[in-house]
Amino acid sequence: MQQRFLERLPTDQMFGKKGELQEIVQAISEKVAALPPLAIDAPPPHALIYGGGVRDILLGEPLRDADMQVYGVVPEKLEQLLHDLYPGTVERAGKEYEILKARISKRVSLDISIPRRKTGGVSRLEDGEPDMFPIDAARYRDFTINSMALDPLTGVVYDPFGGRSDLAARRLRIVDKDTFQMRGVHLFRAAQFVARFGLKIDDHDWRFMFDMAKSPVMDQVPANAIREELRKLLLIARKPSDGLSILHRLGLLRRFLPHRIANQPSAQIGKWMSLSDRGIQLGRSSRLYPEHIMIAQLALLLSPLLQLKEEEARLTAIQDTLTNICFSEFQQSSVAEIFTLFLALEPLLQDQPHRRVGRARPQRSMRRNVADEGELAGRISKPLFAPIPATVLTTAVLSGHSFSEIAAIAERALSAPDQ
Repeated sequence: MQQRFLERLPTDQMFGKKGELQEIVQAISEKVAALPPLAIDAPPPHALIYGGGVRDILLGEPLRDADMQVYGVVPEKLEQLLHDLYPGTVERAGKEYEILKARISKRVSLDISIPRRKTGGVSRLEDGEPDMFPIDAARYRDFTINSMALDPLTGVVYDPFGGRSDLAARRLRIVDKDTFQMRGVHLFRAAQFVARFGLKIDDHDWRFMFDMAKSPVMDQVPANAIREELRKLLLIARKPSDGLSILHRLGLLRRFLPHRIANQPSAQIGKWMSLSDRGIQLGRSSRLYPEHIMIAQLALLLSPLLQLKEEEARLTAIQDTLTNICFSEFQQSSVAEIFTLFLALEPLLQDQPHRRVGRARPQRSMRRNVADEGELAGRISKPLFAPIPATVLTTAVLSGHSFSEIAAIAERALSAPDQ
């Protein structure tokens, strides 16, 4: 079958400085390519990098990991090949679609699968269809920018649905509506991509998504899948508010957020969504760890709950919301504690001018003191669940003050002896 290819990429553009990843991917590809074909009319055994990895390479971003799909090899043979190459590192994983996960080192973990026709339900590795050709497998991808595949041995990029031109035009376009509507999580992924890459959804596809958002398939979206897309939207997107706006317009916010948040007056919606934009910008500029930024972003997402004056009702709302989308108990406790500390710090901020405190850069000490959070927690009257930097970041965004100001005020407040 003829397959349109875009270009041939040099190895250094494919992997950059990821030398270990390159060696592993090429070793797997060479072993697969050496296997005998299944049949005359079946695709020759070969392994391709597909999806987000190819998209990121073409965007000039570093390749963080590589999802691989193997053609022309039955699941049992592929599993044995991987066990022979990397003994003790390969296991089956994935709740919705079972794949082979190879945790080869601390820095390299690969997801390796057999192509299959996705039905939206649970699928086992044995359900793979090794006789599928790459162009047929690409038809089951969500968007054209994720439908491209890369041969790590030759550097050839296959682009059967025009993903590269859509990427250049910053356009988000569905590959195949019949397969797209099988999985409701695709709508959450659309919001994440819009926020992350500054894309615009194709007009015809937008109308299709709007109708799909009202369909019963949305009731079948796994909570952990929503959590994963929301995590990417809040943590690595350039402008999270764009993604939240998409979810709001599709009517999906109320599926995982309390009505108090999802049904805010329209005048408040834009202002609330912009909090996450300042949170991600301020967190990165202050060089905080991603886990602290993530906790702060969750607090900003739930910030309308600060209107609940009763602490018990507020805590219940936080726990119920974050439990329903599979965030951890630690994250729930951290958000609750951030709200408590924000309400305690708020009176101290009312008379503070919006300026930086001298030449001091407390954000550096905030990062340095991450390991000393237990000691800081001992200075106040009850246990402190929230990391101090996440508290500072959240308070800075909600109050409109700088990170440095809030850091200095928070350190003074925590250092003061209990009355």
